[in-house]
Amino acid sequence: MAFCNQCGAKVEDGSKFCTACGAPVDSGSAPAQNTASSQNQQKTNGAGGGFDKFIAYTDTTANYRAEDINANRYVSILAYLHILVLIPLVAMKESPYTQYHAKVGLNLLLLHLAAEVAGSIVTSLVGWIPVIGWIIGIAFGLLNFVLWCVNIFGIVSAVQGKARELTILEAFKIIK
Repeated sequence: MAFCNQCGAKVEDGSKFCTACGAPVDSGSAPAQNTASSQNQQKTNGAGGGFDKFIAYTDTTANYRAEDINANRYVSILAYLHILVLIPLVAMKESPYTQYHAKVGLNLLLLHLAAEVAGSIVTSLVGWIPVIGWIIGIAFGLLNFVLWCVNIFGIVSAVQGKARELTILEAFKIIK
């Protein structure tokens, strides 16, 4: 555990900024870090309450200044409301925290659109077959439900001032 050179508060290993005063943390005073923590990412799986019990995610909150998070956490919610993702993406370019949520939200929007297009194509091809059409319709309905749950996870993360991305979404990342 390192300490802030400006205010003396404890700073988590791998943090770039002090959460108390927002001052940059001198990387020279921090202990040696392994490859994963040098990227300021922490993998969490079932460590806390709420969503943490059920899902794995990557938490990169330590990469963002406390002032940026506090000033822009509510604007970041728009990133998870489909087309409204354009507002933080275009209007909040000076905020790395908001841009992080905007990119995650844009990837989710593209996944939603891909699921809708794929669902429409597959349903139009085999939807007329009684049992298979029903199963495929239910499967794509469940996929959309899961994607909406991921959007809710993003909204909760933004409101809590966290930069968390579901680990499984890293495989489907279109915009980095």
